[in-house]
Amino acid sequence: MKELDFNPIKSKRKFLENYELSDRAAQMGDEMLRKNGFTPVPFGEDRRNERVWEMGKDKPDRKILKAGRGIALVDWKGKSKDYWMINERAYNGYFGVEQQAQVTGLCCDLVFRK
Repeated sequence: MKELDFNPIKSKRKFLENYELSDRAAQMGDEMLRKNGFTPVPFGEDRRNERVWEMGKDKPDRKILKAGRGIALVDWKGKSKDYWMINERAYNGYFGVEQQAQVTGLCCDLVFRK
């Protein structure tokens, strides 16, 4: 990292901890969708374990199918606080993808309290 003149704000462990709640949210959300007759399928790439990735357009995590037809895109977010937010880059990426796919894009926040 010194060669790149890059000082990460968080350690790798702390960075990956951010995903724990989102992984739980995705598991619970996908389960809820399946119980109600929807089929969640992977859509965006999971790049959290790549050493460094280019800042690009975000994509939602899942495509939601009903009777084999794509009806929505969803990105599950796990939060530990009562305020919800989405960064501008993610919003713009989701909006662009939903326009191309001609389906609704959803960002779903699940709040977990200790």
